[in-house]
Amino acid sequence: MIQESKGKVDLLQARVSLHLCYLGGCGQHVVEGILETGKYDVVVLSRKVKHSLTHIATTNLPPRPNLTVRAVDYASPISIQQALQGVDTLISTLIGENFKEVQLALISGCKAAGVRRFAPSEWAGDTEKNRIIDLYRPKNEIIEALDNTEGLEWTLFTPGIFMNYLATPHTTSHLPPLKFLIDAENNTALIPGTGTEPIIYTTAQDVGRFVAATLSLPHWPRKSAMAGSVTTFNEIIDALEKVKGVKFERDYRSKEVLEREVEEAREDVMKRFYAQVALALVVNGEQFAFETNLNGLFPEIRPTGVEEFVRTWWGKKSE
Repeated sequence: MIQESKGKVDLLQARVSLHLCYLGGCGQHVVEGILETGKYDVVVLSRKVKHSLTHIATTNLPPRPNLTVRAVDYASPISIQQALQGVDTLISTLIGENFKEVQLALISGCKAAGVRRFAPSEWAGDTEKNRIIDLYRPKNEIIEALDNTEGLEWTLFTPGIFMNYLATPHTTSHLPPLKFLIDAENNTALIPGTGTEPIIYTTAQDVGRFVAATLSLPHWPRKSAMAGSVTTFNEIIDALEKVKGVKFERDYRSKEVLEREVEEAREDVMKRFYAQVALALVVNGEQFAFETNLNGLFPEIRPTGVEEFVRTWWGKKSE
């Protein structure tokens, strides 16, 4: 039985098989967010059946839906099609090797297996506004392929930067620790531009909640953008200084400095990537300060803001 309410769909005792291919830290939070609803069966696509996520099936998340893991050969169209039989929605959290090729194969597999909805691996800024970041360019080719695929509904999940990184080295999520521009542990920050450019941060936990909520929508929008906080680097550092009671060393880096860093990192893929992200924050701000729609669609979700997050992980009680 499906009941429509306020433009959404409440699934009553319904089960929708949902596959996530490759589970980095973000993917695990998406799985947990979906399981918390108690409405869906979750099937994880993985190159290996033995997967760390299987432990979730024995946790105390109420009520318990089914969680299974299926092995799939992403190089085999038949393997992908078989894995997707009877599947309603496919969400990709793929990273790393063969990023574009695997997702193009998944799109073809969705069509062959009759999958209704697909979300490619995004999980950052607005890809369609990207003009600078080399590693994000394959995402545009995937979006182009989706634009040319009839009968497959799709959306781009866009959360900005993961707020959890602000707590590094504290473990706040399944994400690996990362000191992205701000080193709260050592009270330093490499700030792109003037520090007043807007930027969006969202916790991985809230990403999982928002993604789970979209499964109840009768139709997905082209972009599914969310925000824990729309803030600036200066505001984040101000909050950290207030909570920690110390002054941060702020190193403001101009457009010219960042362009030079990008050029100097030509032989180092990841160093160049982070330099390009920093540059994009200055010269292409709309990529990481995008218009959100999921916050308005799901006002019942109250995402964690930067100030609350900073108090939780850097306040006196957390030390």
